[in-house]
Amino acid sequence: KLGTSYEKVERFTANATSLAGSICPGSEATVGRIAKLAKADLETLMVYEFPEIQGAVGREYAKRAGEPEIVFDGILQHYYPVQAGGELPGTPEADCVSMGDKIDTIVGCFGVGLIPSGSADPYALRRQTIGILRIIIEKGYRLSIGGLIDLALGNLADKLTREAAEVKADVLDFFKGRLEVILLEGGATGDVVAAVLAAGFDDAIDAKARVEAIETVRECGDLVDLAATFKRAANILKKESVSAEVDEALFNQEEERALWKVYSEVKSVMESSIEAGDFLALFAEAAKLKVVVDAFFDKVMVMDKDEAVKNNRIAMLGAVTALFQRVADFTRIAG
Repeated sequence: KLGTSYEKVERFTANATSLAGSICPGSEATVGRIAKLAKADLETLMVYEFPEIQGAVGREYAKRAGEPEIVFDGILQHYYPVQAGGELPGTPEADCVSMGDKIDTIVGCFGVGLIPSGSADPYALRRQTIGILRIIIEKGYRLSIGGLIDLALGNLADKLTREAAEVKADVLDFFKGRLEVILLEGGATGDVVAAVLAAGFDDAIDAKARVEAIETVRECGDLVDLAATFKRAANILKKESVSAEVDEALFNQEEERALWKVYSEVKSVMESSIEAGDFLALFAEAAKLKVVVDAFFDKVMVMDKDEAVKNNRIAMLGAVTALFQRVADFTRIAG
């Protein structure tokens, strides 16, 4: 369904060299060479008789043929990790080929309807997805998961039997499930992982950092109260659409003015913290907001009889919660 071995190699070579432009600029030729030779040993009688030594045979043949170490080692290592918790590729060049090959297999299988179900996963797509995520996270690569899928989709366009948008949505959900497994196995709690992934996971490193920061806040004993405050705001917004811009002229209670003042003071700091991935700094600013949000809820009736005042208050809560929605969906935090 996905073509010949030659077509497979051409596709993942294109994936890998494209990734090299981000991961190891200037190494595209080396990455391309590794990819071109990566599956050559599948044609040998040695691998035909002993499939478990694929890659190792290719490495040895390439070494004897005079290929540089980075190439012959990359031929073996592009299969890494071969099992859960297994060794990762040893160079950025091998990382590119490993991810380029794996994403072609994953997206290709989903693209022609070969999707894992239950415990059945004949093409080891779960393991390969976890392999990509481990390489990204453990090597510190700021790669877009959606962008990686788009790259593979582009090179598979003539092979798909399903709509590309549908394939991408399914593969993204598959990556989300594997990232959840990695985070939970790393010791994170289920509600925090669910809250973070609901806010986005395109950057796996960023998602992991958000989980770790929220777990730290929980260990300090501040998470439940903080979450409760912003849950209340989020629950109001679920029932009301935010369409108006905040108009300070419509404030008629001191608590409204105080909330907007503090929000205006911390907004840029919080946004900068999000961009920098410094989520502990963000939560330090969030503590300042919590005090005035709590006072706002104690003294102010959000659903005022005056429609303009009501909409203005809803818009203000929308602005406040929007900052946190980029980090986590706090309605999913237990407690």
